[in-house]
Amino acid sequence: MTVIKKSHHELSDTEKIARLKNIANYTNERLHNWYFAAKRDYNVNGIAKASYKLENETIIITYTEEGITRVFEVNYVLENSTELDYAFYVWAGSASEEDTILD
Repeated sequence: MTVIKKSHHELSDTEKIARLKNIANYTNERLHNWYFAAKRDYNVNGIAKASYKLENETIIITYTEEGITRVFEVNYVLENSTELDYAFYVWAGSASEEDTILD
């Protein structure tokens, strides 16, 4: 039996939301583990939360390190990758002090 996956262009909004929610949930697990290890290994205090919005198929990662809260967005997640950890790896490789600071 051959399973054919729909391209992201063929997905309904409901299907896109389900996939984005799944990616956000997975990303939250990875973020939790990341900051657990950062505290243990480097004494870095941090916490992060991933959420999603359908517009631009975006995963939003709001993270706080040493009391400073920033936001990082990964757009077109469904178009760019089929991997669950895509958004996490983009954040881990690109998040910086240049990200938007939240008050």
